[in-house]
Amino acid sequence: MTLLIIVSVSVAVPGLPLAGRMIARFGRRHVVSRNRTASRLLEYLQGIKVLKAFCLTGRDSRRLDEAMRRLRDDSIRLEAVAGAPVMLYVIILELGFVGLLVFGARLFASGGLAVPVFVLFLVVGYKLFEPLINFGVFISEMRHMHIAANHIAEVLDTPPLPEPAEPSLPPSTDDFAKPTGDAVRDARADVL
Repeated sequence: MTLLIIVSVSVAVPGLPLAGRMIARFGRRHVVSRNRTASRLLEYLQGIKVLKAFCLTGRDSRRLDEAMRRLRDDSIRLEAVAGAPVMLYVIILELGFVGLLVFGARLFASGGLAVPVFVLFLVVGYKLFEPLINFGVFISEMRHMHIAANHIAEVLDTPPLPEPAEPSLPPSTDDFAKPTGDAVRDARADVL
């Protein structure tokens, strides 16, 4: 029974590095896509008045729609492709526990295993497999969070844009603000 536990764990563990590589690859795309969608959503919400003025809402708001479509596709890819090795890891461990139950029950039924030993293996096996399953899921989630944290660190490490020593002011508009005498007379004539 101990050999069954060791075999199931040793078969399942190589799936974790594979899952880590897949999450690293598809997770970067997902983070970029999520950030792009957030930018497009903010752009849309902050410019809604201008967009409505030029009838660019609804079906004509293509930039936001494209960002949402890409986020959906990247999310599905991340869950389907990168989640498969994690699910395989969990399935192998679950099958190892089920195999432990079946093998222990057969030994118990044939009289080759005492009740206390069988119960001990069930309790110890469950307490061994449960944290291993949670560990696999936790490692995968942490890998994805690590990608997002690295992106935040890159943004925080980006130096601010240089500012000019003296702020540039717009050209003076004093000449344009003064009405000429002819224009004032013409405007009064039009009104009267």
